[in-house]
Amino acid sequence: EVRPTRGNVWGYRAISAFDVMQVIAHLKDKYPVDPDRVYLIGSSAGGSGAMHLASLYPDQFAALVPLVAAGNNYPIANFLNLPVAFHHGAKDWTSAICDARVQYQKMKDFGCPVILQEYPNAGHSIPRPHKPIMEWLFRQRRDPQPIRVTHQCESPRLGRSYWLTIREFDNPHLPASVDASIDPNNGSILISSTNVLSLSLARTRM
Repeated sequence: EVRPTRGNVWGYRAISAFDVMQVIAHLKDKYPVDPDRVYLIGSSAGGSGAMHLASLYPDQFAALVPLVAAGNNYPIANFLNLPVAFHHGAKDWTSAICDARVQYQKMKDFGCPVILQEYPNAGHSIPRPHKPIMEWLFRQRRDPQPIRVTHQCESPRLGRSYWLTIREFDNPHLPASVDASIDPNNGSILISSTNVLSLSLARTRM
């Protein structure tokens, strides 16, 4: 288990996504980490940070648990193959539960594997026991070769997801998005994209 250091750090923006991914890469190199069972969990601003990080690198995680997280401004398409379990207190006045409800409904409508657990009498915290949350989390495993990949990004350096990589934008000032799926019957690939000038597919990872 890895946590940010305590002290003067507040809010997920105090630690860059690059730093977090460097730590994960280091752990994978030094310890027997199963790459299909790497999980993200965060509370409050940490929950928002977990959502933000997962939206940048969705193919690196098996599941995500945002606890009383604030905000819902993430590219929904990037969570198509990443299970997310929102947990939120209905009386939370720090990060309103309506944010979690909106995010949950958007992800559900898109087809993402998402659940929302509301706690009617809780505020900005999740009541114990937490064991059921962790049991759900550890049952999840990453699918490294999903049959459909959707990805949206604001820079080509963040354009990789599973077996798909966005290489170049048509307009560098706008985000780019791709929806690619494999026909299991004949192996053909259907691709639709917005603002993408070039992309590549890693056939060995498909």
